[in-house]
Amino acid sequence: MKQSGTLFDIKGDTFQFSKDERRTSSGKPYLALDSEKFYIALFPVNMPPLPGARSQIKYNARVTFKSFGITFHMAVRELLSDGSLISGRKSALNDKHAVIADWNGQTRTAYERLSIPERDYQMIMSMINTAVA
Repeated sequence: MKQSGTLFDIKGDTFQFSKDERRTSSGKPYLALDSEKFYIALFPVNMPPLPGARSQIKYNARVTFKSFGITFHMAVRELLSDGSLISGRKSALNDKHAVIADWNGQTRTAYERLSIPERDYQMIMSMINTAVA
């Protein structure tokens, strides 16, 4: 069922997006979120949390920046303490958010592969939070 006119607010700016429930060719459900700037396909992940984990992967998101034609995949995690959704981490770069990083277990270091502007990250996460609420 397609819903449109969903609004959310970031720092005084109001944005609009539509939400549509769809199915993959194999029949698995996902949410399609569409705004002027982004297209997000949100695929639910049904995995129990690992013992002692502070978060678990709740969704896999395929995000497309419409103006640049760039598409990337990111894991959306749910914090077990309060149920809030997060993805990636604060970047080493100013006003950026790392949404894709490689982890080296031997050196215990994360290497950023893709960082996006913090404002874009906030917009993406607001769309996802509003859609799944």
